Amino acid sequence: MTIRLDDPHGDRNVELSCKYGSALIGSLRKAYVSFAPHCADDERLSDVLHKLDKASISQLIRDHEAGKLKRICKE
Repeated sequence: MTIRLDDPHGDRNVELSCKYGSALIGSLRKAYVSFAPHCADDERLSDVLHKLDKASISQLIRDHEAGKLKRICKE
């Protein structure tokens, strides 16, 4: 995964990729209806994290910081 130097979420993206990278986009859409609209359901989070839109990455970061993302990824 490539992290842009100007990416304000760079450190969080690496952490999310390590912890939840195997989560499928289709599974995440069960919790986040309009999540990653440009990605296929069978793509893995680690493969598309670097190209997520601001709204999608913000949802992930918010729920990760609140301790909810682990449960969401298991569903």
